[in-house]
Amino acid sequence: MNIVLGIFADKIKDQLDSAHLSYDEKEISKLQKIADSISMLRIHGYITDSIGDKAYNRLGKAIQGAIK
Repeated sequence: MNIVLGIFADKIKDQLDSAHLSYDEKEISKLQKIADSISMLRIHGYITDSIGDKAYNRLGKAIQGAIK
């Protein structure tokens, strides 16, 4: 399962629904807010691309943990 993260990506919830996966809705809602925050910080230059990539990698692991 590939989850696409970034400003133009579909919402995490929508990606998981289309893959027919069950997940902790409250946790995925929180993780979506974090993903949106990372995107905004990258776009506006508050974090570098390498730091953003590391943050997205950590987020990916958290998403995997929220999938039941």
